[in-house]
Amino acid sequence: MVHEACPLLQKLSLKRVSINPLSKANRPLVAKHLKSFLAEDIIGLDKSNEWLYYFALKYPNLTHLVLWGRHTPLLSTNSLAWEERCQAMAQIGYRCRALRSLHLLNIPINHCFFEAMDCAGTALESIGFGDLTDHTLDTLYSLARSRQQISHLTLWGWPTLCIEDVMEGLMALLAYCDLESLDFSMQFSGIRHSPFPISLLLSGSPKIKTLRLGQVHAIINAMDRQHSSSLEQLTLYDCMFRNQLFEGLADHCPRLSHLVMNSCKLMDEPNQNIVIRMPQHSLLSLCMDRMILPSNYYHMRLLREIKMFDVVQAFKERQVYELTDYEGSRPTNCVTLASKQVSNPCVSIQCALLGELTISGFLMN
Repeated sequence: MVHEACPLLQKLSLKRVSINPLSKANRPLVAKHLKSFLAEDIIGLDKSNEWLYYFALKYPNLTHLVLWGRHTPLLSTNSLAWEERCQAMAQIGYRCRALRSLHLLNIPINHCFFEAMDCAGTALESIGFGDLTDHTLDTLYSLARSRQQISHLTLWGWPTLCIEDVMEGLMALLAYCDLESLDFSMQFSGIRHSPFPISLLLSGSPKIKTLRLGQVHAIINAMDRQHSSSLEQLTLYDCMFRNQLFEGLADHCPRLSHLVMNSCKLMDEPNQNIVIRMPQHSLLSLCMDRMILPSNYYHMRLLREIKMFDVVQAFKERQVYELTDYEGSRPTNCVTLASKQVSNPCVSIQCALLGELTISGFLMN
């Protein structure tokens, strides 16, 4: 009905809708103009593979495809059903030959999918996947063995990644993918703030320029000086960290120029300040929103958001900023304090040069 009403439609987005099983008698008419198809949180997509075959036949000219299904634990334990789902997805890999960007969640794929793409001559630039099980490692292995030369990978983590050996296995496979950009999140895994070894990732994948991490404990250890990191932009969303993280970044990521931290929590002694200590390092931009202190109570409901920021640069006057005029839990203003008096807790920022500083959405310089 949609394509009959809009025959020249190029982008279609469906979110939180329910679909019924598709009759095999329904033969799709090709929607040759559609280039982008997004189907997120679709109820019923897990109950029938016919919709996947339908998408493959109806949208052969897609360049961007997003399919987010709902997690079905039985699918990962039923090998026959899992194989049938992978075969259905392989049809999309074979028929959608113009595909450049593909992002999947709870939609399993295996070696058949990448073999189909290689056979069809499809050249992906960006891919995202994860079915919240150990099958994701097999998928990553199949990607690494394929002829696909992707530059950006979005990876949805799964529970067993909190086991050190499994995480090290993941790092080893990522090293074979020759990535320039990685987006990794444990959002749907049920595990919060499991350790993510940034140093191990960058040692094996030195070409990565952009890294985004969500719901992990970001750690960086000593790296071999022979491994030169290309990291330029780091984004941490709802992550935990220790103050030593920033010293490690300054030592091992000389090209880091953009740092974004959103809803991040210090993992240290209670009442300790957040210290971003990078005295020899220059940043083009630093963006912070909801920086949270540790507390004596891990399950504390009212997390304490830091309101004061003390900024020291090598050749500039020291500045002190404070978030004020709160409406509920959100500040409506950020002011510069002429007195330069700092009351704890605060975020202390020490760097050689800082370009743009954004605090809770307020551009301060």
